[in-house]
Amino acid sequence: MHTAEAAGGANRQVNTPSASGVALALAIAALPATTRAQVSGGVTLASDYRVRGVSLTDGRGVAVASLAYDHESGVYAGGSIVAHDPAERDVRLLGWQGYAGVSGRLRTGSSWDVGVTRVDMEPYFDRRYSLEYTQVHVGLAHGDVSGRLSVASGYPRKGVETAYAELNAALRPADGWRLIGHVGLQSRLTERRGDDDERLDVTVGVARSFGKRAEALLSWTVLTPRPEPRVTWTRPGLTAALTVYF
Repeated sequence: MHTAEAAGGANRQVNTPSASGVALALAIAALPATTRAQVSGGVTLASDYRVRGVSLTDGRGVAVASLAYDHESGVYAGGSIVAHDPAERDVRLLGWQGYAGVSGRLRTGSSWDVGVTRVDMEPYFDRRYSLEYTQVHVGLAHGDVSGRLSVASGYPRKGVETAYAELNAALRPADGWRLIGHVGLQSRLTERRGDDDERLDVTVGVARSFGKRAEALLSWTVLTPRPEPRVTWTRPGLTAALTVYF
């Protein structure tokens, strides 16, 4: 599952933290934004959970419950909680995220949105690690292509600020099928160290929807350059996921 980040309107990602590739698939599935007030949600089972290409579960499975509200005025809000099964530990809560913002349409038919996200995660790597950050973003979408620029304070750790530019796209070769792609570029704004000031993550995948109630996704994610030392949670990985909507 890709990314723990949520957006709204045309770029809304129902399951953040945001995702490998489930959040991306849901974001693309949400294009274009609806024009009526509605409450939506879903439950996702995935074999991994990634943020900006990095696995927060070291390649182990997660369950994500999400809820979102979209008002006809363009105001939106939502959030999700994530549970997982870490190695040699009991099933536990990985964390949560909440988001809010406003979206609208341009005369060209494109959609825009501006929002803020709060993420609070506690992944286990070689030790317990706290990932808490606030992120603001601006996004633009047209058809099955969307882009977003975000600035996060406290990512990947306290005292560090990063900018993240991403491009998401989809092709629909047949009814119920989508080929998806995501490219994200992260750049440090503070605490610049040289070797890992900039990093690219790429996700490609295929999604199969089953009416409006469920979707399966298979995706591949790679992070480059990989930070040193080359630990398991930054290696390329395949993610399988199933989401049921309600």
